[in-house]
Amino acid sequence: MTLEFEKLTSAVADMARELSARREKQQTDLQYALSLLRTYADDWQLVDSKLRDAAQRADEKHYRSARPLHPGETLDLGITPQAPPPRATIIATDGSQIVPDRHAAFHYYLINVGAFTYYHGSGRPPAVATSPRLDYPGAGDSELDDAFAINTSLVNILRDRSEIVSLAAKVAEAKDEPGPTLGVLDQRLLYWPIGSVPRGRDADVVAAWQEAMSAVRDTGGWLAGFIDRPGKRSVLTMLKTLDLQSSSGKISDLYEPAPFGELTDTDLFDAILSPGQRSAVFVDISQHNNTFAGNEPLNEVCFFYLKTGEGTGQLARVDIPMWVARDRETVAATHALLYDQCRIIGNYPYVITRADEIAVVGRRDQEELENRIALRLADEDIHAALSAKQQSKEYARGGKTRMEGL
Repeated sequence: MTLEFEKLTSAVADMARELSARREKQQTDLQYALSLLRTYADDWQLVDSKLRDAAQRADEKHYRSARPLHPGETLDLGITPQAPPPRATIIATDGSQIVPDRHAAFHYYLINVGAFTYYHGSGRPPAVATSPRLDYPGAGDSELDDAFAINTSLVNILRDRSEIVSLAAKVAEAKDEPGPTLGVLDQRLLYWPIGSVPRGRDADVVAAWQEAMSAVRDTGGWLAGFIDRPGKRSVLTMLKTLDLQSSSGKISDLYEPAPFGELTDTDLFDAILSPGQRSAVFVDISQHNNTFAGNEPLNEVCFFYLKTGEGTGQLARVDIPMWVARDRETVAATHALLYDQCRIIGNYPYVITRADEIAVVGRRDQEELENRIALRLADEDIHAALSAKQQSKEYARGGKTRMEGL
């Protein structure tokens, strides 16, 4: 049976009216946020003092804000990119996975990491590489144990870790190439496991992530995390902090998830930046970043916003570690290289796009892998089948129904 669209006509109309009303409220909130940004745009000493005071008085578990890193970077003005370095090596890694499925014929997971190396300014063709990993119950290095068939969150965490570990290895391989080497991930650098992680594993996951970050630094590389359409409100929380500190507001008001209604930082900087420009660099103020800095001060995560192209929605957040962020020339070169990458295909880094293409495991790849597994198991006189539920789904999705003729 197909979806009866006529029964949704009224709901679609209501949705459009609600979004229109919310858009008007957002514009009012945006103008107020912009007025605060202009008020404090170059009073860096006052801003720093108020933010440090608020961070000391606030509960770090709930307070998530931002603090400008470099005095002299005016907060309400965009920074135009300089020319990129004449030579550089830009490397991106991305991962794809097949998660365990308890209805499948075989219990396994697959992680495939793609690495794409771009030799900026050299004329050399890019280099590509993949690193597939197959794991299954009873494997010597299996990390899923008894939860193998249900713990997809852990597979995603292992994929993320594989991405940054592979990136660190590729950056090390390129250490003798001319010019800087920039490693890029298609996600945040302030990494924290999300989902059902076994008790006590959070610290291990974060430690492994930071170890890979440090490995990039130790080989002389730079590191960036590129986040498309980010939803953070750290800079807006900073502005609300400054406003509350001026009006003697309650510090607990800063714990609200939406300091300016439904606005995000991207709404704020979309109104300020022109294509190619970036915002000032900010330090992330949060409990997680305190942990990062406590483990290794040079891994403390900073960020800036980058407008990648024309039109609305073309704004990204770029995470950079403190060892990159503290040097303005390194930030400027990172900014220039990332924007140059975005211009190759329009508004998104070319290296990330290619790494994703290399890493992705499609449906046909999965079917071929499972055919090979089935054939090899048959050699061992092992035969498996889908669960009854999955067999029923496969039958129906093939355009057939078991109720025909009844």
